[in-house]
Amino acid sequence: MLVRQRDELVHLRGMLFRQRGKLVRQRGDVVLSTEMLFRQRGVLFYQRGMLFQVISKWMNLFRELEQYINSKFKFPL
Repeated sequence: MLVRQRDELVHLRGMLFRQRGKLVRQRGDVVLSTEMLFRQRGVLFYQRGMLFQVISKWMNLFRELEQYINSKFKFPL
């Protein structure tokens, strides 16, 4: 009887360890997916910054073009 109870306890302990292993693996998956999300978010912020730089350069070009046109051609108001 004691041997059977001991075997049952060993079996339950094995099941607990297996469950813990599954939980640790799931936690690792969550950490990985969270890291991927943060990396993608960083890439998006970087791309947004690059887009703002391009827009800013185009705005400066148009401003310079407008100043050049205004300096060359005097339009009567």
